[in-house]
Amino acid sequence: MPPIQRQNTQLTRKENGIWIQFTIRFYRSSTDGNFFSNLVADKKDNFRKNNRTGLAWNIGAFIFFSGVIQRLTAKTELKKKDYYGEYIIDRDCFPGKQADWQYEHFRFEINEHDSIFFFVTNKEKIVRTFRGTVSTTHSNSSQRLIINMKQPTHHILSSNPTVYRSTWSFYLVFYSPKFNNVFFKKGRWKQLRY
Repeated sequence: MPPIQRQNTQLTRKENGIWIQFTIRFYRSSTDGNFFSNLVADKKDNFRKNNRTGLAWNIGAFIFFSGVIQRLTAKTELKKKDYYGEYIIDRDCFPGKQADWQYEHFRFEINEHDSIFFFVTNKEKIVRTFRGTVSTTHSNSSQRLIINMKQPTHHILSSNPTVYRSTWSFYLVFYSPKFNNVFFKKGRWKQLRY
């Protein structure tokens, strides 16, 4: 029978420290009979220390990410200069023949001189132009559009538009006695392809 060789039984410093702590706890608890309850209590203390640090990191991360999400999902805050440009019928709101017909017959432009030109068209040909001025009013954080048209004016422009804002854009809705709601968005007019 070969001789039994001893394995290296030296403990590392960390293992040795754990072993000594275990021995001391075992000795203390054996005198009062609460070995396992003392072990559980020690783990709770370590858990509380680690939990406080983790809680602080979680709260910080939550605040950071909620700020990022709020910025990404916040509605556009409009200023007067944001209204300048060309507007066409938004055919995506209610697609169909009626929207296509409106697209080919109505569009308008607001320029930097606070003038509005509403065009009644027959596709690319301008049939009639209605003129007016625009201004804005401050309501909440975003400015609202006010239109003052020279009379007589077109029935679409008989009242101020309602502005609907999303994260990256906005659109205008005019109430017309003949068509009900008419939706406009910023964009250049292009010939429709059927």
